[in-house]
Amino acid sequence: MRINVSRTSLQNIALYFYFFSISFESVNFYGYGSTSFFAGLIYLILISPSVKIFTVLNENLKFFSPLVLFFVWLIFISLININSFSSRFFDLAFFLNILIFFTMVNHANKDKLALEKGFFFFAIGSIIAATLLFLGIGVDESDEGLRAGRQTFFNSGPNEFGIKLVTGAAVIIAILIQDNLKLGRYRYLLALFLPIILSGILNTASRTAILCLLLLPLTWMFFRVLKSKYKFYALFSGLFFVFISLIPVGFFILQNQIVLDRIEYTSVANSDFEELGRFFLWLGFYNLLFENLIFGNGLSGFDLITFKYFGFIESPHNIFLEIILYTGLIGLTIYFIFFFRTIYASYRLFKDFQMLLPILLLPTIFAYSMALQALTEKICWVVFAYIVGTYLIKKPLGLKNYNESINSN
Repeated sequence: MRINVSRTSLQNIALYFYFFSISFESVNFYGYGSTSFFAGLIYLILISPSVKIFTVLNENLKFFSPLVLFFVWLIFISLININSFSSRFFDLAFFLNILIFFTMVNHANKDKLALEKGFFFFAIGSIIAATLLFLGIGVDESDEGLRAGRQTFFNSGPNEFGIKLVTGAAVIIAILIQDNLKLGRYRYLLALFLPIILSGILNTASRTAILCLLLLPLTWMFFRVLKSKYKFYALFSGLFFVFISLIPVGFFILQNQIVLDRIEYTSVANSDFEELGRFFLWLGFYNLLFENLIFGNGLSGFDLITFKYFGFIESPHNIFLEIILYTGLIGLTIYFIFFFRTIYASYRLFKDFQMLLPILLLPTIFAYSMALQALTEKICWVVFAYIVGTYLIKKPLGLKNYNESINSN
């Protein structure tokens, strides 16, 4: 029997596999690259013949042009700051993230539910990863100091893995409430796995991931109050819902001594940055901000000044500090144009089209921006692509026409 698979179907399958693979990003193929790296490469190769069909530059220039300008500025500053210690001027991971962001945004223009389906497969990946963690498969557990007992998945960072599980939970919650993919009653099967995902989040003992989890109902409440004509009623009812939704989370936290110990931990006796916490790391980088505040140090200059200060090359684990150190206040301003336009797009999707997922994904962006390396993290850029891509196809159509377009699609 001969099976005919269209180019479009292959492109969609590659997109869905890329979303799915992000939950297994730490699984490495013999040192040649991660699962998600190869999945992204396959997606870009399969999508390349359709670039002309997918590309709608006029529509997304307001989002894409600041990214291009920021990337060019980063390369320029890096080149003029090349030194005997470091000649780094090009960040391949960041470049590929921008490329995939642009490709996904235009893919959404061709297939309006492509990114929505993509996040469904990301949620499936989160469920499988959390289940494997629950079963003890692929589990790495630290036995050092206050990191003792913290679980990770195939050597992934506990903060990174924990935030991805929170993102998976956010997607499941949105599907349960709105069912944009028309799964019907079958979608309630996803709810059975939420306790396993919650358990996985807490077992990472990541304070950042737990904060991200707590921000889900708070973000919903904030945007609900913002769009409501009856602010007091929206605030009161929202607080009640937040309180009810956080009760089970609080119960699980109180049962996890490792999480409680990390929340209470304030000692600065250990020189390990992971132990000291992000705040003390940021204090160290604050002293470096004024090396070149306006123009930045570039990638090459950053390597040199951090090595001189710390004795090794260290990331600030905060995108805003990182951008200032790389590209100065000029680069930060350019990036903020893109960043705040994306936040505004998520608000408009919630306000005008009652879409829940775009605002529930914002805690992921904030968590990665404040505590990790958002420029090079794939999950951040698929979130950006989903928000921007959905906004660009919905805004011109209006709610009624968009729904008709989805039904015909």
